[in-house]
Amino acid sequence: MGRKMYGKAMTIIMMISMILSIASCGKNQEQQGQNEKKEENHEKKPANGVIYEEKDIHLENIKGKITIFRIKEDKIYFIAEQSSTQDNEGEEVQEYKSVLNLYKADQNGEGLKEIYTFEINENQGIYDIMVNSSQEILLAVSTFDNKTGSSNFTILKIDENGRELENEDITENLKATGESHVNSFLLDSEDRMIISVENEVKVLDENYKLIHTIKGDISLARGLAFSKDGKIICGGVNQANSTVVIELDIEEEQWGETYNIDSQDVYDLLDGKEYDFYYKYDDGIYGYNTIDKSSIKVMDFFDSNINPGFSDSIIPIGEEEMLGYSFDETGNLSKIVKYVKADHSVDVDNWVITVGFMSGGQEIKNHAIEFNKKNKKYKIEIKDYYDEEDPEVKINADIAAGNFPDIIFMDELPYEQYAAKGLLEDLTPYFEKDSEINTSDMVDSVLEAIKKDGKIYYYPPLFYMNTLAANSKIVNKNSKWTFHDLKEIIKNNGTEAFGPVSKSDLLDTFLRGGSSDFIDYQTGKCSFDSQDFKDILEICNSSSNEETEYNEDYLTSERLIHDEKISLSLRYITNIEDILIDKQLFNGNLVYIGFPGRDEGKSYFEIKSPIGIYSKSKVKEGAWEFIRTFMTKEYQGKFDEYNSCIPLRKDCLDMKIKRAMTTETYTDELGQEVTPIKSSIDWGDIVVDIAPADQEEINMFMDLINHTKRVYHHNEIVNSIIQEEAAYYFAGEKNLDDTVKIIQNRVETYVNEKR
Repeated sequence: MGRKMYGKAMTIIMMISMILSIASCGKNQEQQGQNEKKEENHEKKPANGVIYEEKDIHLENIKGKITIFRIKEDKIYFIAEQSSTQDNEGEEVQEYKSVLNLYKADQNGEGLKEIYTFEINENQGIYDIMVNSSQEILLAVSTFDNKTGSSNFTILKIDENGRELENEDITENLKATGESHVNSFLLDSEDRMIISVENEVKVLDENYKLIHTIKGDISLARGLAFSKDGKIICGGVNQANSTVVIELDIEEEQWGETYNIDSQDVYDLLDGKEYDFYYKYDDGIYGYNTIDKSSIKVMDFFDSNINPGFSDSIIPIGEEEMLGYSFDETGNLSKIVKYVKADHSVDVDNWVITVGFMSGGQEIKNHAIEFNKKNKKYKIEIKDYYDEEDPEVKINADIAAGNFPDIIFMDELPYEQYAAKGLLEDLTPYFEKDSEINTSDMVDSVLEAIKKDGKIYYYPPLFYMNTLAANSKIVNKNSKWTFHDLKEIIKNNGTEAFGPVSKSDLLDTFLRGGSSDFIDYQTGKCSFDSQDFKDILEICNSSSNEETEYNEDYLTSERLIHDEKISLSLRYITNIEDILIDKQLFNGNLVYIGFPGRDEGKSYFEIKSPIGIYSKSKVKEGAWEFIRTFMTKEYQGKFDEYNSCIPLRKDCLDMKIKRAMTTETYTDELGQEVTPIKSSIDWGDIVVDIAPADQEEINMFMDLINHTKRVYHHNEIVNSIIQEEAAYYFAGEKNLDDTVKIIQNRVETYVNEKR
């Protein structure tokens, strides 16, 4: 398990430059069952030509989850996988097995036939399905060799009745190695096999003998397909690092016409139909015209309620139809579906809710897709500010025009300023009216920390903690932990308390300890001329280390902590496992003391994906319906599978603790199999083994949560001002008093300009 250390926030910080002034809407006509307020929220949106509707073609009795889907003429071929693990007698290691079922059917779903069934192990995979001119099915199978680090490739040929005709190893003829990654397979009209491998294309004859290797013009060859006029095309990256699709002349053994694609990547290339060819990008499927060399989006994944992660096998079959397979929201159940273009004459009769964000976009989009599938009254639309040419200008313009998103995910955004400005709705009444989601479900200390004047302006589904850890032989935890105490430790310890860290990096550590503590965004007053902040600069200036580049001979901080040459360390507690790691690094002498202050040491909650509702939104009830889905046990209880953060729900936190302590495999209440913790982290000559947590470690974890009282609000511009002015003090060019006066003046001016 790798340790996730929170990086510096992106430098783009959204500013609020003017007071909102939105003219009130005129009175709308009354409708039965809707009041005037709701009526003005209503918006009808016509289909835009890239929206498709999913139609189940009702293929019954498919065994397993569909993994590969291909079309050949009027037939569809696909593989469904049934996975399992088996315990080997007398061994602790479980053996992974998958049963693969190969099917064939008509495009309308009729004539379903199970052709062939076979097993693969965890080192094997099916690269592709091909059908030759004799209607024989060829499966490209890869087998990874753990010892050599390379893959072997075989072609398994099967007739339509499931009879195995041959199983041919093509590795030697393909000349593929562990470094030569195979990307795509294609059979041409003469049953020659074309294979893209790294920066070249291999051509094998019908007996799998290598006859051509075509190089040049491309540095990374990816997808292969046929253009509308039957030419072989290859997508990838050329020598100039541009995304391209290039025609391939097999007879002349050379590349042909090149088409530049206005995209960062072509991750799937599709045969031409109405367009000369198609390609997929993160947001949809595009058609390409070779005459005028232009692309046009023909399917929008989000508007069509398609999760891009499940879109690998959507294939155009006509002007307004596509075929593919679809998953449910769990990603476990799949089915073959037809995608039919939405009727342009029919309005999408939903109440539109806009959702804005700066990061975490794909996860939010996926969540919105599932919401749109199930909710017939509201439709989520997306505003991705990160994709804007100048996000700061765009969001300021939206605020000024009253076009702020109805829902805003505020990672990388100044949510404390938004709340002080009155842009965020108080969520307290929504919790009070909700019969299922309550504030009593939330971890008490986090709930109190996020409140402002008793109100809740945003909801954080997940959080982690930012604190100082110390060697308890040097630092005793008590009710007071002041900057004076820290200066005494640095004075008397005889070693660098924080290790070989530069002055600016040490200052960055303290800014992580709450630069926002010195700012009141409501009043605009700052206190950077206080003794506490002077102490911070003095402590940083005491470091004798200079700014240096990385040197491979440096001892790691983990080694220095373990050898007790570092007595203090900035730590991010994202999971219970972090406690287990720190405890071993500090040789059992671990205490979390937080950052020093006037009264006591302070740790900070750092919020993951804080969600708020725009205070002037016209669809607040619908916005609540969407954001409450992030508050459910089903959402937060499963999030732990792919993200190291702490859930805000108490019951999900209890689930997390149970997982961390278990010594036996079990299935939790959400149907997830939980196995005992067993991993290790290797820092060269230091190896930390991670095993199930004991009660003492759980108590440390919960004590840190329960005694943390503040939320850390990062502001990149403020921190940049502080670092810029502190550099003159560290260099001896300015004294301490002059430095803090300048910092106080600059930051207070900035804060008040943005109020």
